[in-house]
Amino acid sequence: EFELLAELEVEDQSYRVLIPYSEEEASGDEDEEVEVVILKVVYDEEGNEYLGDIEDDEEWEKVADAWQELADNEEDL
Repeated sequence: EFELLAELEVEDQSYRVLIPYSEEEASGDEDEEVEVVILKVVYDEEGNEYLGDIEDDEEWEKVADAWQELADNEEDL
């Protein structure tokens, strides 16, 4: 199970930023670092939504940069 942190749009493609969900993290220490997972939103022939890996290194860099910028902006608030 994952918790949705953010949704990103990069070059007309949607991505989801997720963290693994656990009861300990939900009730515990916010200073502890958590591994973030970024997945690409893809659709099958029937229009059903799925999440898939980002396989292209250049695409990954763009999405990771967009996430970092968003995270940095939230810290400034």
